[in-house]
Amino acid sequence: MSILKYITNAQKVAPPSGLYSHAVRVPIRELLFISGQTANDVDGNLLGNGDIEIQTRQVFKNLQNILNSEGTDLKNVIEFTVYIVGNDFVKPFIDVRNDIFKNIYTNGCYPCSTLINISSLGGSDAIIEISATAIIPNN
Repeated sequence: MSILKYITNAQKVAPPSGLYSHAVRVPIRELLFISGQTANDVDGNLLGNGDIEIQTRQVFKNLQNILNSEGTDLKNVIEFTVYIVGNDFVKPFIDVRNDIFKNIYTNGCYPCSTLINISSLGGSDAIIEISATAIIPNN
């Protein structure tokens, strides 16, 4: 279930360079803040060592599972923060994210997003970590 939010792409700023919005305005609602997720499966095993596609898909699966456990879903995410190890994985990540987003945000109303290059993720073999903020629908 998608809930009320307003997507803003300001006219006096360059248009978004990818699948994100400049801002998302939300009437006062209950928010869910999700800590950064890596590509660990339910048993804690890191999947897709060195493979950004496998890791990205697992991260979004983990985010979806957390969202579902709180009565919401990826459509109600208002902001993602993405951490990627190095620059080589950025383009492949964007390609995978575009594939995932086309099935979630079919109306073209994308959440805000920030992507940050880092040197490592806590010394692990993870190459991507994503945190999110989502709206919880009022039932």
